Amino acid sequence: MKLYEIGEEYRAFLAAVEAGDIPEDAITDTLEALDGAFEDKADNTACVIKELLSEAEAIKAEVDALNERAKTKKAHADKLHRYLFAQMKAMGKTGFESTRNKLTIKKTPAACVIEDEAKLVKYLQDKDMDNLVKYEATPKKAEIKKLVQDGTEIPGVSLQTEERLYIK
Repeated sequence: MKLYEIGEEYRAFLAAVEAGDIPEDAITDTLEALDGAFEDKADNTACVIKELLSEAEAIKAEVDALNERAKTKKAHADKLHRYLFAQMKAMGKTGFESTRNKLTIKKTPAACVIEDEAKLVKYLQDKDMDNLVKYEATPKKAEIKKLVQDGTEIPGVSLQTEERLYIK
């Protein structure tokens, strides 16, 4: 029997008790049986939840380990790339081709380098060039929560609680 079926049977039984269709001596035994079946099913379901969370954590740990390995490999490749570039420059080579690779040293497109971002933003604001500045506003939820808890009314903000099942 599935967990929801036990719940349905329990509700149907209570309705039958209220209607007087169930004898007094059968009520206690039936309730205990339904309650026991529900608790066994709920306990088994909780075990499956814990197992799935454990597997998810193991997968996350493996992903983290693989990400760390990838990061290390990338750093090593970058180091070798810089080394090869320096050696080609030292040899005066701007490129060569083999059967497996083609290596070429050439100039990159111009990049915008900003030495002092705060100074640049102020300059752009003073010159009415705000369209060149990207603004990202993020509410500080913890501080807003404290204000609301202390009685400050902020439009569009409310504190919400909900019930949650905790499994240990």
